[in-house]
Amino acid sequence: MKKRHTTTYEFINSCREHLTNEEFIEFCEKRYYNQIRSVVDETIGNGIRLIRLAGPSGAGKTTSTHLMVDIIREKGIPAYYMSMDNWYKTLPLEALPKTPEGDDDYESPELLDVEGFREDMHELLAGNPVHLREFDFVKRVSSKSDKVIRCEDNAIVVIEGLHAINPMFDTEHESLKVYIEPNNVIIDENDDLTSSELRLCRRMHRDVVDRGMSFEDTIKKCRSVDAGQARYIEPFLNDAHIHHVDTLLMYEIFIHKNELPDMDSLKDVEVTDISKDMIPETSVLKEFYKS
Repeated sequence: MKKRHTTTYEFINSCREHLTNEEFIEFCEKRYYNQIRSVVDETIGNGIRLIRLAGPSGAGKTTSTHLMVDIIREKGIPAYYMSMDNWYKTLPLEALPKTPEGDDDYESPELLDVEGFREDMHELLAGNPVHLREFDFVKRVSSKSDKVIRCEDNAIVVIEGLHAINPMFDTEHESLKVYIEPNNVIIDENDDLTSSELRLCRRMHRDVVDRGMSFEDTIKKCRSVDAGQARYIEPFLNDAHIHHVDTLLMYEIFIHKNELPDMDSLKDVEVTDISKDMIPETSVLKEFYKS
């Protein structure tokens, strides 16, 4: 089990009290941005052409990978974003792997076409044309699309997915592996606002408020994802070569408090005038607070 990184509520409040709301938000966003930029700088500096970014649901994988691509392109280097969802295999429901409890395991890496992924990465980074894969989650059918990518000699490919750092998906090409999640927040000596609870807050607004899912279904889904994280990600997190990025935006706990006042995990968080309307358009939080 990896050691969890933490941020204290005392530190968050100290920052907030010494800055205006706008300055505090900018400080938090810049703290996150600098971590992503550091990953990009190391990738380019070492001539690496493949970034593999993993993290549980609610961590901010999509925003983080797109930000990496943008920063790489700003440096004049071609970059391409891809999701490992595209390498799901065609598999009938009755053939789904099972969890230890006997339920369908939608988090298992066995659902992914490992050899297909390796083959596509080999061809892409060799500069050969590759037809992008697509996966229909309703029909559970994989296919190759009409869209073709041919990478330039210096292009960098950024892949995101739950299993992106799993050694099963290592290729002959050196890759920089990144794991992201929000840090735990230590409220006091008795209470923590855990990474899992923070991600639940993010998903609660997106899934319940924006998508109309029930509170119970969102909780159930998050528990399933957390169990998958424990089985399929945690074993690899002590690898010294994996870069850890903290996607906690410290001001977000005050937005969660305002938007989700009945969440027990937020009971000790102060009510402030920091609102979701202050979230910058490019923020990780926009994945979860679209409205």
